[in-house]
Amino acid sequence: MIRFVQPEEIQILNSQPQDSHVKILYREVKERAIQHILADRFSHSDDACAWYHVCTSRMEDVCVFYLVERNDDAANWIKKRALEISELSEEAWLGPFYRPKTKPYIGSLETAHIALALCDAYVNGYTLFDEAEKQKIRSALKKHGLSLCERYLTEVLAGRAFGGRIINWFLVLLNGFGTCAAALEDDAAMERAMLYCAEAEKVFNEDSYGESLQYSSYAAHNLAHFHEVAERYGVDPARFNTEVYANLMSWYASSYLGRHFVSRLSGVVPQFFNFGDSAFLYRPSGNLLARIAKKSNN
Repeated sequence: MIRFVQPEEIQILNSQPQDSHVKILYREVKERAIQHILADRFSHSDDACAWYHVCTSRMEDVCVFYLVERNDDAANWIKKRALEISELSEEAWLGPFYRPKTKPYIGSLETAHIALALCDAYVNGYTLFDEAEKQKIRSALKKHGLSLCERYLTEVLAGRAFGGRIINWFLVLLNGFGTCAAALEDDAAMERAMLYCAEAEKVFNEDSYGESLQYSSYAAHNLAHFHEVAERYGVDPARFNTEVYANLMSWYASSYLGRHFVSRLSGVVPQFFNFGDSAFLYRPSGNLLARIAKKSNN
């Protein structure tokens, strides 16, 4: 059974001084996790987006809190959310009304988000579920997560969806598919994920990404997550090209305009030169930067 977080990694975190950066970051994660637990659902009352747009990050928060402190409230929250997801219909996995919903169904961004949340719950909270519950979760991951995500990938590669264009969606759905493969211990599916990964890595330019800074981070974050999961599953790290997203860093730095106060947000935020439908508020994800710092040769 794959572990997304190793016991020795938790031990290293716990051994750090209280004023260390890692402990400060952990306390922020814990504070968010407690708010999710108090809400007793993925959504908060003041959210501006739907639950399937935040379920992955919020499940990650609560799972980290649970793994570090074995908190009973966190355990109950993880279990409830996982079983709720496992009971969703196939159509519910497709996301909002404006996503394609003609049969045979094809996965969307929200499909991958839901799949990743359920994978996190299943792997990190494995001992919380009895055998019947584990089977229910595995069935949902296979029927909805694995199947719908892969159908998107194959339809795009065959030119039957999105004009055959590999954009940030492809990397998000790759992450959903590959993480499901790891959680389900499906070696054949993981090998197919590696073939899709080789295609996904080609979407990056040598020093940038065509869609915009914001979409580059979405694409790179998900590719880096899949790389990490696949490596922890046992795939040879030599098969990953970390540099395709590590090479974005100079572009990010040259696009940085500075930190400015934004009254609407009541705080100072980083601003970048962006384009298209992307915001001028931007930062690459911490997970992406951590993967680069750990694995890049640049």
